[in-house]
Amino acid sequence: MNIAITTHVNPAVSNGLGQYIRYLIKGLEEVDSPHAFYIIVNKDFESFLTVSHPNFKFIRVDIPHHPRKIMRPWYFFWQNALAGKLFQKYDIDVFHLPNPVPLYNTFDVPHVVTLHDLAEQHGQRHSGLHQKFRMWVNKLSAEKASDILTVSEFSKKEIITEMGIPEDKIRVTYPGLTIDPSSAISKKMNSQRPYLLHVGGSRRNKNVERLIAAYLSSSTREKMDLYFVGETVNLNKSQNELKKLRKKGVHFKGYVTEEELLGYYQQAYALVYPSLYEGFGLPVLEAMALGVPVITSNCTSLPEVAGDAALMVKPESIISIRKAIEKLGLDDGLKEQLIKKGKQQSRKFDWKTAAQKTILVYEQAAGYQ
Repeated sequence: MNIAITTHVNPAVSNGLGQYIRYLIKGLEEVDSPHAFYIIVNKDFESFLTVSHPNFKFIRVDIPHHPRKIMRPWYFFWQNALAGKLFQKYDIDVFHLPNPVPLYNTFDVPHVVTLHDLAEQHGQRHSGLHQKFRMWVNKLSAEKASDILTVSEFSKKEIITEMGIPEDKIRVTYPGLTIDPSSAISKKMNSQRPYLLHVGGSRRNKNVERLIAAYLSSSTREKMDLYFVGETVNLNKSQNELKKLRKKGVHFKGYVTEEELLGYYQQAYALVYPSLYEGFGLPVLEAMALGVPVITSNCTSLPEVAGDAALMVKPESIISIRKAIEKLGLDDGLKEQLIKKGKQQSRKFDWKTAAQKTILVYEQAAGYQ
């Protein structure tokens, strides 16, 4: 069976989607399936994806890329006009879209789409026309797909109830780790004091403002800093405001390398991740695997990921977040308990299992016997 996987986003960027593509492909290699895999990759990103299995081949598509224009018309044109030629040339039996795109024509080739969450429907990422457009893309992709993959039982339930998609069309494949817990500390972070860590950027669902307010009102502020790692384009703070926050112990580090991210995790006192909405919540899994205690939200997919290995908070409540920060800062026994439980919980998630389940969905979509 010939399987095509599109990579229409930048897999070099350490966000959830880029990591999903990179590590799913690694997991598929590890399974050692007899199927042939054709990875459709932009010329700019080919160097960030490496494969060694003889059944994997890159199809390079030379389309100019801008990191914030992946949903612009020329990408639609490729998906809808050029894809058919590639599918015919390589005799593709099924293809996989790792993220929804507006695909009008499937060329009579069954396809699988990964719908990570319905954050757009809840206004957690965009607003106005941009939000409506993304909602339309999600719905079109879900309706046209032969099968849908998603990353949590929470997301599956939302797709069923809010989009009216039949349950038997949806499969949950939990992601695995995108960092190696056995790695030694690769880079020493330049921190003067212990710090609480948040990983994941500044979009509205990340609940950054409430976390800052909880930290600034806590007694923990006297002995620990608060570090934010990830994009800051949605932060809406002036340089003067950021300077004032730094003086109060709040630091925004922006995008970091994988080596730096590992260092930030391994030297953190705890991960604080009070997100309002998540389809999965990869930073929670990463922190647990690395022996970092976790404070996270009691809603959406996060209880699935954390199990009983984290302190749960009400993300809408600054007081709830503050109390959890203070509680963990005062109780070394609790910290050690969360570290132990977190490592055990993290072992439930791995990319090889995700890849095995994904291949079964490919086979089902293509009618492979």
